[in-house]
Amino acid sequence: MDTAHQETLRDFYLAQKCCFLGEVTESSAQQLIADMARLSMDVVDHIDLVISSPGGDTDAGLMLTEFIDHELGKPVHARTWGKCNSSATFVLLCCKKRVAAPLTRFVIHRQTTSLELQYDATFPERLDAWKKEQALLLDRLTHFYATKLNISPEVAAELMERGSYGINDTLSTEEALRIGLVTEVQDMTSYRISSD
Repeated sequence: MDTAHQETLRDFYLAQKCCFLGEVTESSAQQLIADMARLSMDVVDHIDLVISSPGGDTDAGLMLTEFIDHELGKPVHARTWGKCNSSATFVLLCCKKRVAAPLTRFVIHRQTTSLELQYDATFPERLDAWKKEQALLLDRLTHFYATKLNISPEVAAELMERGSYGINDTLSTEEALRIGLVTEVQDMTSYRISSD
């Protein structure tokens, strides 16, 4: 989804007093934080968030979780449609109520990273530092999923491995409901086309 489409959806949902999360970038995360803060002044009991996201930046997703869990001060209720992948699942798991449209697909995986390969005298040292940083992030994500899904770290690691290789990586709404990623799946009858 390009920036123009994402902005159109953001405006559409804000008009309905909801927030929207598309691709997770540092910029979109900061915008969502501002939107939630603004809406929190208007609503009494909770913030509504709509998620349709291919995922994105790990750090931006984790920043959103910290804001929702520790700063917002109001529960968030999420609805998903289309995709809720990668770092978008972090945000979803910070929401109290998590409703999925029937055909939503989810991906949970280990972090993906890049490493600039410029070989010089400091390369081995930089590579070792990068490996340590990635191991710490993997531990953090494993702990996050284990805690939020109330599963063991071993089961969380298996779930993340499943989504890391692109083979049978998506979770259906039924699987997402079974593992606790969502709390409810919308009824298909709400998607019927009227015969009028």
